Amino acid sequence: MSSPEEQQRAPALCKECDSVYTVRILAGGEIEPIGTTACSCGSEEFEVVD
Repeated sequence: MSSPEEQQRAPALCKECDSVYTVRILAGGEIEPIGTTACSCGSEEFEVVD
């Protein structure tokens, strides 16, 4: 895992069902939901809300 200085947090929508999760945006641009590995619908793809 990256150090806290290399991470940002943001709200993100699940690409399948539009559920909202807080995610970490890692230094390489990878999105990682906080507290889970996937949405409750099973999707692992999220889009950051601007």
